[in-house]
Amino acid sequence: MIFSRGSKSTVGLDIGANSVKMVKLNHTKGGYAVGALAMRELPPEAIVCDEIRDREAVIFNIQSVADECDLNAKDVVVSISGHALITDKLVIDKKTGAEAEQAILFEAEQRSPFDVEDVALDHHVIRVNEESNKMDVLLVAA
Repeated sequence: MIFSRGSKSTVGLDIGANSVKMVKLNHTKGGYAVGALAMRELPPEAIVCDEIRDREAVIFNIQSVADECDLNAKDVVVSISGHALITDKLVIDKKTGAEAEQAILFEAEQRSPFDVEDVALDHHVIRVNEESNKMDVLLVAA
């Protein structure tokens, strides 16, 4: 679940080529209410062709929007895009723990055009099918 029921707010962060945007959504009984919204323009050469060239400027602007939104949320939702991002749905035999981690890493090595040592990998089990003893896994490499 993207928005945790235990938290009182969720923060969305968008790092674009030209700006950093943040929205804080407060959880209410009726759904969600915008608690804060902030945007900061990035210097022209901070991000070029989906590559961060001025890391300090990007970090400074993320901190600035977080300060303006009075960030105290535990959940932050971030969207990532670009040619260096890979998402894939895997169907593998049902496994748990280290055995599942090894199977997912093996699949990532087979599917990624990049060396897995050079990327950040993450995964999430979407569904476990008890009848077929398989599980659907979302794999993300960036």
